[in-house]
Amino acid sequence: MPATVSVPVFLRVGDGDEHQVGEIEIEVVDKVTRQTIAEFLRAAADAYEHPEQEDATNAPAHN
Repeated sequence: MPATVSVPVFLRVGDGDEHQVGEIEIEVVDKVTRQTIAEFLRAAADAYEHPEQEDATNAPAHN
């Protein structure tokens, strides 16, 4: 049975304080491992870097 695991995301700029800016939810079928989390983060980064075509059609045109 799949389970959802929440991974907190913290941000620190320079020597400033660390603040929790959100969390990432990962659906896990087996168990949570470092590899499971790494694969999820790679997929999230890829989706952010290369948005789907439908997202591009909603963006304003650049001249």
